[in-house]
Amino acid sequence: MSKGRLLVVDDEKHQRDILQTILESEGYETTIAGNGRQAMQAISAQAHAIMPHATTHFPDIHVALADAVTGNTEALQMRIEEMETLIRVGRYPEGAIILDTVRGLAAFALGDYKGAIDLLSPLLAEAERIGGSRAQEDLVEFTVFRACIEEGRRDELQRLLAARRAGPSRVPVAGLH
Repeated sequence: MSKGRLLVVDDEKHQRDILQTILESEGYETTIAGNGRQAMQAISAQAHAIMPHATTHFPDIHVALADAVTGNTEALQMRIEEMETLIRVGRYPEGAIILDTVRGLAAFALGDYKGAIDLLSPLLAEAERIGGSRAQEDLVEFTVFRACIEEGRRDELQRLLAARRAGPSRVPVAGLH
């Protein structure tokens, strides 16, 4: 019986092979990836194996994000349509904020920074409704920050930074110093 499943990501094949051998000898199942894109594809495949259809907002955001990052627009669109149905029938008590979050994160992943800003900025005031830990709020916030940088919207970025609630002392967004 497996102790669990682990994803091993390393750009050096020799290191991946060593880690895989050690982990499997300890009773773990492994999935191997040689780079970030392969890792996200593995994560997306696993997410779809576990949750092939939209059911609950928190995992649905993560599955949709994996689809967006890997460029699986067909699966992303299908997940969004399923989420829309759940909202219509009252099965998503959080409402449209979840769908707007998914659409905004997807827009960012697909390089539509203006669309990401337009969809995600209005959600910042109520980001706690997304659920999860502070990490989910930070993901939305940091995505908007990076989109502002990509769009050259420094004034908007400064306004958002000034309004940011207390949290980590450093904002880990490339291009923001």
